[in-house]
Formats: sequence, C-alpha cells, structure tokens
Amino acid sequence: MASSTSSDSAPAINDSKSYHLIFNPISGQQDPGPKLTEIQSALEDLNFTAHLTKPDRDAHQLAQQALKEGADVIIAAGGDGTVSGVASVLVGTDIPLGIIPSGTANGFASALGIPEDLDQACAIIKADHRSRVDTARCNDQLMLLVACIGFEANLLDNMDRDEKNILGKLAIVKNGLQELRDLEQFDVQLSTPDHHWNEPATAITIANTATAEMVLAQGPADVAADDRSLSVTLISPDHQWEAITSAADLLVSALQQRSVEDETVHHCKTSEVTVETDPAQKIFIDGEPAGETPIRIECHPKSLVVLTPPPQ
Repeated sequence: MASSTSSDSAPAINDSKSYHLIFNPISGQQDPGPKLTEIQSALEDLNFTAHLTKPDRDAHQLAQQALKEGADVIIAAGGDGTVSGVASVLVGTDIPLGIIPSGTANGFASALGIPEDLDQACAIIKADHRSRVDTARCNDQLMLLVACIGFEANLLDNMDRDEKNILGKLAIVKNGLQELRDLEQFDVQLSTPDHHWNEPATAITIANTATAEMVLAQGPADVAADDRSLSVTLISPDHQWEAITSAADLLVSALQQRSVEDETVHHCKTSEVTVETDPAQKIFIDGEPAGETPIRIECHPKSLVVLTPPPQ
C-alpha cells in the first residue's frame, strides 16, 4: 500500500506526484476506521501521505503543512467544513484540490458533480481532470457556496444538526413551517456596482455556487461554479401574507429542486455586493454561523483548481 501517515511517504507506483490526504475522522455518521482503510485501498497506486484532523490541528493547518512538505495535490476527505479548510490554503495557487465527500454536508462536492460513492470519487482524483472554479470572500472569510440572511439563516440556526442528519428534507419541512409562522421583515440596504435596493425584506442569499436543495439559491436558475459572478436573491414582499407565500414557495422549490418565479423575488448577477440591515441579522456562510450583518462579498473568478469529473 502506497500510503503513510505523518510526514513519511512511500515510493510512487504509477504516479510520481506527491498526494496529501487531509482526513476528518469525525466527519459523517460512520466509524472512521473502515472509511480511511477504503480510501487507502482505492488510492493505493498513488504516492500519498495521510494527515488526520484533531481538535488542535484542523484541515486548514494540515493543508498548510502539506504545502510545506511539497504536496502536488491535496485531497480533502470529509464534509464541507473540511473541504473549505483545505480550499482556504489552495485558493490562488495551482495546487489542485481533490475531494472525497464523506461528511454530513457535502454541498460543494455535489455542486461540482463529485459523487459520494468513495470509489467513484477516488477515480475522479486519479483521472486528474482539473477545473478552475470561482471562490468568494465574505467579510474576509472564504465562501465556496452561499451566504444567507433572514429566512434561511434562521431556519439553519434553529435546526438541530442530528435531526437534519436523520430526517434530511423532512427536517427542512418541519423547521421551515415553524419559520413561516415566525417570519419577520427587516430593512435592507443592498448595493452592487449596477443595482441598489433599499426596502424591507425577509431573506437574502448570495451564492457563489449552490446545490438544488439550497432554499433561496433556487431563485436564479443559472448558478454555476465558474460563471465569474455571484448570484443575489432578495425577497422583498409588500405585506406579511406575501412574505409568507414567497418563503413557502422557496421552501417548496428546494424540496422539488426547481427555480423560483415570483414577483417578490428579485435576482441579479454581480462581482461584489454589500448588505446592511436594520436590525442586524444573523449570517450563515456555507451552512455555518458567521456573525451578523453588515457583510461585503467579492467573487474571485477561477481562483481554485479542483479535480472534477470530465465533461460528458
């Protein structure tokens, strides 16, 4: 087997490149031991070093270590948090990111067409097809997927992680219905180089890329990982009933994996956006809490190299 741990690496068999695997042993719901063994078996013909995340050594730190050790490719095995940690080190470099989706949330991999099947994901890594995709910075924090404010942020804030893992879409329905009952408007000042909104809203999402199940990202139908832009969706109803019906339509759209068409749902594409709210609103970036408004987000086109499925 051509794998090792720590800084030791075995001689290459079929590939002279140096691969470094960043493995999150607590990602997902299964025993991590067999998963790591499966990965080692699937990648046995590669020269790779395995690094395991620990409470005091996260994916970002291990990716920095891998770069110092001369990695030609860095593989993230875990969920979106692990992927984001590794990607934050690789943005702006030519070192490709390989992804083995093995977390409870694998949104970035899904958006790029990388399957959760381990053997298929490893086959994509070995095929070495490289794509340049966009990333974004939200208040100087890396954003691969979406930032959300209002309805969806509150939905995520009130959703029990274990419940979501067990119930999946049913958890979205259960918590979404509760959020509809408690829906509140807030004042928004949203500015891009070409648009400006100053009006009440119930929800805002800014997407770099998105999966079909991301509720507010269902607004624009052409969200893509390499379109050199951010997709902004703003829900601005005239009264409370419109607020409820618009949010309900977005909730159903996520479950049906379709785009939203509603006169209270506004969209635009932009390279940068600033958002101020009154009162301050919670922000979620890539499904994780990230403070409160105001925010400023910039798109960084083609700034990350990822190993992806080849075009069909």
